[in-house]
Parts: sequence; structure tokens; C-alpha cells
Amino acid sequence: MNTVLINVKGRNINNFIYKLHNSKINILKIKYLNSKEIDIEVYYKDIDLINDIKGIYEISIKKYKGIKRIKNMINYHKFFIISIFIGILILYILTNIIYDVDIIYSGSKLKEDLTYELRKYGITKYSFSKDYDALENIKNKILIDMKDELEWLTIEKNGTKYIVTLEPRKINGNDKDDTIYNIIAKKDGIIKRMDVSSGDIVKNINDYVKKGDVIVSSNIMLNDNLKTKVRALGEIYGEVWYKVHIEYPLNYYEEKETGKKKTIYNIKFMDRYIGINGFKNKKIEDISIIKNDILPISINKQIQREIEIIDYKLGYEEALLKAHQSARKKIMDRLDENEYIIDEKDLKYEPKDSKIVLDIFYTVYESIGESVGDIDVVQ
Repeated sequence: MNTVLINVKGRNINNFIYKLHNSKINILKIKYLNSKEIDIEVYYKDIDLINDIKGIYEISIKKYKGIKRIKNMINYHKFFIISIFIGILILYILTNIIYDVDIIYSGSKLKEDLTYELRKYGITKYSFSKDYDALENIKNKILIDMKDELEWLTIEKNGTKYIVTLEPRKINGNDKDDTIYNIIAKKDGIIKRMDVSSGDIVKNINDYVKKGDVIVSSNIMLNDNLKTKVRALGEIYGEVWYKVHIEYPLNYYEEKETGKKKTIYNIKFMDRYIGINGFKNKKIEDISIIKNDILPISINKQIQREIEIIDYKLGYEEALLKAHQSARKKIMDRLDENEYIIDEKDLKYEPKDSKIVLDIFYTVYESIGESVGDIDVVQ
């Protein structure tokens, strides 16, 4: 049971002990400190009765024991305990969130398909990590879903990221592609990087190529004679150039739907609505449920779509900055993760009426090689 250690002070201290015995209060322990002071241990349930009979004696609680002591300690340190709990919770969340999914494979199409399948089963950035059994279950489901594309697959948790490795299924029989390919330039540019695994390299780093030029040939020559043909394989990256024309308004107005929608009911009297207004800015589809052919009153169902109104006026410097951002986005939207802008330069900047006109020249690092059957390529 819960007990409490109390200190008692007063003259004729034995008289106080006598009063406790008369009140049938159990004294579990007693310690005389001096002739006018004692420490006694009693049951916690008797505290109120002791206070009622204490009279002239001074009583103070020195220590709680049992569950009551634990409760008091928790209450006294509650803010510290809550802080520790919150800290542990935050640490648990941070260490159990996945911040990256790394798919170890270079083929973009298969990688894209696998990324979609992984998302279906919650293998994404900023999701909570899954245990080993869950990952094995997901792996087996994906192998079934992509049985024609994947030979095997592993999904491993490494710290706060997933590492996904795979082996694509080799296509045999009639589905096998036996075409002999050359790698040609799909656009004009200067070669900056070549990762070639097979074929005869015709062009070199820093060579200028025009669209259609052969970069890696399928023809393997020996002493000016054709020895054999192989499929040219590799990735070619180069420096290419773009000119972007931007006209950016100084005064801009747009009504853009936010995607939020609600259905409300109200009364329409003439041109006024009585009832719930709904969104502040909205597009309305009004459907009459009950109407009167004589009186201008009806009960209507409204389908409201919230809109965001964008309305601003820009200075020339701010408009120029936004024009640059818009132009850069046009370039970035067409690039893959390994491609990037090398340099940009304004060719023309002209304020015109209520807009600015801007031409920008971009130098970009991107893939410039593509595989083409050698029957279509003339060297």
C-alpha cells in the first residue's frame, strides 16, 4: 500500500503518538529526532485524519512511498518526461523515413516502369520504411507484375534509403532484336562524353557533329576491309544550343482552379442567393431543383469549384527575372537527371507595350546519340 513519511514537531510529542493510537492510526515506523520532533511512517489513507487531530502540532510531509511517490515524481518531472518522449518520437520518425530510392540500373524505360511499380507499394521518398518481410512481399509481387521485364529483383534498406537492384529478363526466340545499330547524332553539337561498350568509334571528344552523323559505327574494319558487324552500344553526351523567345506581361490576370470542390444548396430570389456562400472565389455550376414559373424564386444545387485569382503588376526588373525563370524552366523540363544547363546569355531585351520581349541563348549538356539501324545510315 501507499505510505508516507511525515515530520511532527511540538511540545510533549508522546501525547501526539497517544492521539494517533486512540484514533486507530497505524504507525509503521517511528524515529525520535529530539524531544520535540519525530519522523513517522503511516498509511497515505490516514493523512486527512491526522490533519484533523493534529491540534497544536506542526506536521509536514517529507516523502511519499509506493505508487503515490511514483505519481508525484511523474507529475513533478512531467515537462521533462514529455520533452524526452517527443524527442524520442521525432528521432524515431526521422530515422524511419526514407529519403531516397536508388535504382541501380541505367536503362531509362525499365527504370521508369519499375519506379511506377515501387510507388504502387509505397516504396517512395518521404515514406515510412518497411521491415524485411514487407520488402520481400513487395519484391515478389513486383516480380509477378513485371514477369516479362525482370529476371530478379532485390529491395534493401540502407540507413534512410532503399537500394533497388535488378536483372532485366533476356528476351529469347522470336522476340529477340537482331538489328545491327549505329549510333548517330540526333542533333547538332560538340561531343563531350562517350561511354561506348561496343562498335567502332568514328567521332571523338570535342568533335563537332551535325544531325545524322555517325558517331559509333557497327562496321568493324581491318585493313580497310569489313571484318564483321556488331551492334553499336553506348551513351553519347554533348554540348548543344538553344534560343528561347519569351514575352512576359507586366500586367497579369489569371483565374486558376485549385482542385477543391463542394456542393451546396441555397435559395435563389431574383439574382440573389440566400444560404451558404461557399468559397470566396469560385466558378459555379447552378442546377435548379425546384422553381416557380410565376415567382422569381427557386431552390438551387450549386457545384462550386474554388479558384485562385492571380492579379499583379510588375516592374521591369521583376518581370525580367520572371521571364528568365520561365525560359529556364522551358529548358529544364526537357532534360533528364544527367543533363543540365552549362551557360545562358541574353541576346535581346526589349520593353514593349505592357510586356517585355527577351531572347536567351542556352548552352546545354545533354544526350545527343541515338541508335539507328545501319541500313538507314549512309556514311
